[in-house]
Amino acid sequence: MDAKIRKRKDRGNVFYIEGTIFGQEVRESTFTKDQGEAELIFARFVEERKKAFLGGDATEPTFNEVAIVHINSECKKSVDKDFEYIHALKPYIGNLPFNKIKRVLGKNSALTPFIKQKAFENRSITTVNKHLSFLNTLGNKARVKYDLISTWNPVLLLSQEEGRKFGLKPPVKKKHLTREMETILINHLPEELREPVIVAINTGFRENLLCGLKWDWLKKDSGTVWFFEVPKEEMKNFEYLEEDQVFVLNSIARKIIQSREHNGSEYVFPHPSSKVKSLRKLNTTSYRAARVRGALQIPDLKETDVHSFRRTFATRLAEKMIPYDFIQRLLGHKIQTQTEDYIRYSPVMRARFYDYVELIVGEQAIKARLFASK
Repeated sequence: MDAKIRKRKDRGNVFYIEGTIFGQEVRESTFTKDQGEAELIFARFVEERKKAFLGGDATEPTFNEVAIVHINSECKKSVDKDFEYIHALKPYIGNLPFNKIKRVLGKNSALTPFIKQKAFENRSITTVNKHLSFLNTLGNKARVKYDLISTWNPVLLLSQEEGRKFGLKPPVKKKHLTREMETILINHLPEELREPVIVAINTGFRENLLCGLKWDWLKKDSGTVWFFEVPKEEMKNFEYLEEDQVFVLNSIARKIIQSREHNGSEYVFPHPSSKVKSLRKLNTTSYRAARVRGALQIPDLKETDVHSFRRTFATRLAEKMIPYDFIQRLLGHKIQTQTEDYIRYSPVMRARFYDYVELIVGEQAIKARLFASK
């Protein structure tokens, strides 16, 4: 729930209720200029909306009802993945009161049939735990953000031992790409995926962000330092970000972006069939087929995925002894320190970023203006 009261000077300083409540946009007058009265009216308004949404029972929203609010409220890039998790869990816990969903070690629960079904489908412990982790995230949001439940006790994730008892496959740790693996994979990729994959490896962009990359976000400090300033709302972790995120390009990525300028689309990587649309995803049938063919030359390619491009970027930075906190910044991660809130991405800072990302271009290190780690 993102609604709040706001004094409207254009309405004679009357307080209005504005924002999103249970996935619905609202703008309602409180008909008072007194903030205390407005806050009481707002509280009653929210309670009435909650009762209306839950059919009169404001204390026991079901999984399905919480899921509807979540999908209608979120704008993050990974909401499509959330929908997949909801669709998978819905047959097993959809009509259960959300705060009654539990999983106790060694005992059957409403989630047990779901886990057994995943074992039947020959899925892994990691797959099941991703669904359970999403359930926990949804529970926390239902309590803190959506104000639908008063308490939430996180569901227990599967241990490796418990997963084996259910017959689930053990977790597989995905690999990053070596230089040789990168070359072989790219040679097997279709032409429309080669440049996006090379940029992903050299920037650490997530798949969704890379595919939807817009020219409006491209900025230049000089002929050398180019960067994308991505609106924080486009980031997966946008709720925790204070400002837009900066992704500085090394010379490899910059050359590709430069060659695509004035491509007639608002997107850096438009869809092959229409410049109006963006590239939909990297994890296509063509990509998976290229990975299979490449694995005939280097078997370890079987143990990679599209997120391995981001792993590769991070690993290569670590191999160059880049301070860990700067690797976090270059990946667009939120660093939970008070000091971080005071840092601004100035031209000088972006120049340092460029030095760091340029280190992974080849095996020859360049002279860099290094920052010391905290």
